[in-house]
Amino acid sequence: MLRRLAREATAVFLQHRPSRSGAILVFARLSISVRLRIAVGVLALLIVAAGVSGLAGMSRTNTALGYAYSNQLAAAINARPHPPAPRRARRGCAPAASR
Repeated sequence: MLRRLAREATAVFLQHRPSRSGAILVFARLSISVRLRIAVGVLALLIVAAGVSGLAGMSRTNTALGYAYSNQLAAAINARPHPPAPRRARRGCAPAASR
């Protein structure tokens, strides 16, 4: 009795299966090794794309940092209103000769 119910349930399930699109059907017919090779290839391409994107970003950052150090830092140093006071004068430790 259980076998007959299982067969009937299987037959009903197989009759009402949704149809697959052509691309999925072709992929399903491939062997496991081919599917794994395709998956590894796609992942390798994603890793290469991420690496290239990272290198391009680092190059842009390096260019911007070089510009900041060469142009903007020099301008900021030259824009000081007066030279910094000596450390001894700021700390209140004047030399003995000035007493």
